[in-house]
Amino acid sequence: EVSSGTSRLVGGGSYMTRWLEWQKAWLMFLDAPFIGQGWGSYSFNSFWYHDQVATLGDPRENNLFSHCHNLVLQLLAEVGLFGTVLLVVPVGYTLFKAFIKHIENTMTFGLVMICVISLIHSMVELPLWHNNFFIVFFIVFCLIVRQVMSVNDDSMESAARQSSLEPA
Repeated sequence: EVSSGTSRLVGGGSYMTRWLEWQKAWLMFLDAPFIGQGWGSYSFNSFWYHDQVATLGDPRENNLFSHCHNLVLQLLAEVGLFGTVLLVVPVGYTLFKAFIKHIENTMTFGLVMICVISLIHSMVELPLWHNNFFIVFFIVFCLIVRQVMSVNDDSMESAARQSSLEPA
């Protein structure tokens, strides 16, 4: 049986573990809201927070995971609000800028959609914590940054040429 992250999220029974992990991540965030528990510390802390949230579903079910299956909650728990903002804002700004400014460019649009789909999927699964997904995401994101920066460089060069041609 193959199920998606979304079907596991809305399903009942043993799939309540996703909610348990999200509750653990939220409690971790509340205990250290500004700087978090430490990068990569979720799996260790998950063990300690387990008994606080194990009232949903079967409390003794093996639901100790290395990640909480939600990108934002994972970042909030591990690096706090400060670290999450430092990571999310530049990525979001770059993707938004690429989408708005380069929507007519099919290649850039496709690259942006690959990143957006990966980020949306990371809200119910953990693909960006797997190296094979993260490497592809990183390469595609770097291509987007290159595209956005090359267009900015071209427009700056043309503006500089334009200003040098104008009489003083």
